[in-house]
Amino acid sequence: MLTLPILYCIFNGNVPMTHFMYEDKENRASTLPNLYIVFMCKRNNEGMKIIKIGLIVKTILSLHDENLILEINKICLTNQALTSIVNDKNITFSLKKIAIEGITNLTEYEYLQIIAQQYLYITSQQYFKHS
Repeated sequence: MLTLPILYCIFNGNVPMTHFMYEDKENRASTLPNLYIVFMCKRNNEGMKIIKIGLIVKTILSLHDENLILEINKICLTNQALTSIVNDKNITFSLKKIAIEGITNLTEYEYLQIIAQQYLYITSQQYFKHS
């Protein structure tokens, strides 16, 4: 099954977020139909969810496919910056499909805009707070 990481952001509380864009030299991501944003969240002592990581992936899998979470875990386990987060038993995933009609490749800036918009939307929800 083909699932490719595109970009991830680490949210560090008061420190500006850091991000990394994966290289796709063979342009394989442009052939994949589904774009998802995955937020990895952890509850604090007050029960509020705090977003630790935002990950954008492209895949052939649908949001309802059981293998999607397995593929996301595989991606995280191949990256040292993401492994410690995904191995935390208190981390939960929040997934959302992003519609990209007719667009096959986005720029790094456009992917960062998607993550920022979704981050602001999700942290405005009742049980979330900014990291």
